[in-house]
Amino acid sequence: MAGPAQWADHFPTCGGSRQSPIDITTTTGGNVATRSLKFRGECANFNLTQATDTFMASVVGGSCAASANGASYSITQFHIHAPSEHTLDGKPLDGEVHFVHSNADGSALMVVGVFLQVANAGTTDPWMGSVLDGMEAVTPAAATTMNV
Repeated sequence: MAGPAQWADHFPTCGGSRQSPIDITTTTGGNVATRSLKFRGECANFNLTQATDTFMASVVGGSCAASANGASYSITQFHIHAPSEHTLDGKPLDGEVHFVHSNADGSALMVVGVFLQVANAGTTDPWMGSVLDGMEAVTPAAATTMNV
């Protein structure tokens, strides 16, 4: 299977300058427009499955939502990339979680990406720890429902 570096060879629209994956540079400054991003509700129940290259958690229950620039979105799923899909100053991080949200009619998506970095033992975020524990119980053939 082609990796991100070869996507444009197979799908020309992936060759644009604003396509995923992207490198986020911390040394280049500039004026960035302020954007409003707010989260509300609780997301606790997910159906966790393993694809060939990632884990994906589909929302089973909860009221987790987000709003950005006056539009509202509900979370539909999150998935994990290891190593990260995007890079920071040219370097991948240990992982990246993409929280995928959809508007009410499904015509627009909002994806919030969070980088993950392995830390010393004993410092795992409790929510992330429960996701990692749930991942241990999943195989490509069997999904598991988890409450976090």
